[in-house]
Amino acid sequence: VYIGKDIPWIPYATTVIPNVSFSVSIEEFDTLVKQLEEISDAQIERMEQEIVGLRQDFFTYDGVITQIERFLSNPRASALVCQPLPKHSGVNIPKHFSRRGGYRVPMIPTVSNNTGELTQ
Repeated sequence: VYIGKDIPWIPYATTVIPNVSFSVSIEEFDTLVKQLEEISDAQIERMEQEIVGLRQDFFTYDGVITQIERFLSNPRASALVCQPLPKHSGVNIPKHFSRRGGYRVPMIPTVSNNTGELTQ
């Protein structure tokens, strides 16, 4: 269950776990409670079995590394999907102008002096 105030920033949100998870905004919480009350024991058992089947390929160290390797070499072969950082993440990444035109974000931002400000 994911309850948030922005886009759900969770692994495999659109590819692997939609059938075994719930993701709602804070405003949709009441709807989620009603939905959970209506789930049958058979549905819960099916979801649990599917989660066990997903564990090795998507939620172990080796599975995650494999998904990252697939994503980097052929994104369509991976269950990972790029998505923007949620607006309410608390991270403020400054944009820098690149020589080619447009903007780029530093590849490896680091936090400086415990101020929360990111530096290159």
